[in-house]
Amino acid sequence: PHFVRCIRSNATETALHLDRSVAMRQIRSLQVLETVNLMAG
Repeated sequence: PHFVRCIRSNATETALHLDRSVAMRQIRSLQVLETVNLMAG
């Protein structure tokens, strides 16, 4: 199975701007790292 997770790069949707705290908050709440580790075996 394949999973698609969309992560916003910043709160204001400004092009070419990455707000690490916004992105990391989403990664943690979506449990992206845990899902990757689980799928890796």
